[in-house]
Amino acid sequence: MDNARYPIVPRPCSLVQRDGAFVPKPGLRVSVLTDDAAVLRLGKRLAEHLHELTALDVETAVGGAVTLDLRSDAPDGVEAYRLDITAERIEVTARDRRGLFYGVQTLRQLVAASPDAVPAVLIEDSPRFRYRGLHLDVGRHFFPIAFIKRYIDLLATFKLNTFHWHLTEDQGWRLEIKKYPRLTEIGAWRSETIVGHARRGPKGYDGTPHGGF
Repeated sequence: MDNARYPIVPRPCSLVQRDGAFVPKPGLRVSVLTDDAAVLRLGKRLAEHLHELTALDVETAVGGAVTLDLRSDAPDGVEAYRLDITAERIEVTARDRRGLFYGVQTLRQLVAASPDAVPAVLIEDSPRFRYRGLHLDVGRHFFPIAFIKRYIDLLATFKLNTFHWHLTEDQGWRLEIKKYPRLTEIGAWRSETIVGHARRGPKGYDGTPHGGF
């Protein structure tokens, strides 16, 4: 695979290089060829991505050169997809909406790398592992809400499907849940913090109250 021409992470299962490129032009439209509500939202989001990357006004409408479709002849697997790019059109197809979502992420990477001329290619892809996650520990370290949202966006961009959120331990519970208020009323506070580690010698306590969420 020509990594410079097709800078895709993670590397797809199958990639057939083609000559030529799709050149985004004014009047670019994204068409969703299914009435699935989630795919319709995905089409609108793709139009927003293309606008951000190409600076063109992009809308969702019938007859677009960029299409999203759920099809039974797409690659097998709920997260599998086919991305077919020629000089005239871009098609993303999958059997399941999750596959379409990941196909859109691959398309975004290609457009981001070459917004004026998206290289022609035929990609068929599916994940090697069903569980693909990344961990974030907020038990000891606080993060702003905007950071958490950005973190999840980046997970999805690189086709990771599980957000492993480390919420609680001896340092305290860090997520407010209205239905269970005592989790934070009690669990978010402690009279003192352990100093040291049991596996690395004697441990004690700092004698300083800590808490909050």
